[in-house]
Amino acid sequence: LVFSSNLMLMFCFWEITSVCSWRLIGFYRKEKDLKSADKAFLVTFFGASLMLAGIIMIFLNYGTLNIPVLRGLPIANLSAFLILCGVIAKSAQLPLQTWLPDAGVAPTPVTSLLHAAVLVKIGIYVFARIFCSTVIATTFFFNWVIALSVVTILVASGCAFIENNMKRILAYSTISQLGYIMFCLALNTGFSLKIALLYILAHSL
Repeated sequence: LVFSSNLMLMFCFWEITSVCSWRLIGFYRKEKDLKSADKAFLVTFFGASLMLAGIIMIFLNYGTLNIPVLRGLPIANLSAFLILCGVIAKSAQLPLQTWLPDAGVAPTPVTSLLHAAVLVKIGIYVFARIFCSTVIATTFFFNWVIALSVVTILVASGCAFIENNMKRILAYSTISQLGYIMFCLALNTGFSLKIALLYILAHSL
């Protein structure tokens, strides 16, 4: 996914991570575990379906999905928001955050993997790769992402404050911290991008 230079290839690997994570979340094969795994897969698949529509729109506009060719080209708001739906589903941002707290039924190493690297971080990565270094999105789009990030930070922090299950507290904390990263990326300045990258590293560790 990281080394893909084509949006369709990136999308294919994006979905492979969803399938792998679905199986890992339902590792113990109990009914509750399977429901949580199915929920995570369905929510992220819903976002990915909208994201695919946005990618198709880019192809219809420019006739290519090669990232180097798309660099510096403007993207329509509709395409940008469709891709954003996939990003917020994968990175567990409001209103598609509900799958991550339930994914805590997985074994602890899997929970750590989900929070630190696999699902939530690749959502952040794809946002940075597409909107901060490839296509040019509108100011309206970035302002909307900033507002969504602020709401996510506040709501997730409040949920963590009243929760008493350790893994669910960790999940809401992760959602909140990813909101901070999305906020920095949406500012779309060189300094804020450096802050976001540093925050990704710190949170992953």
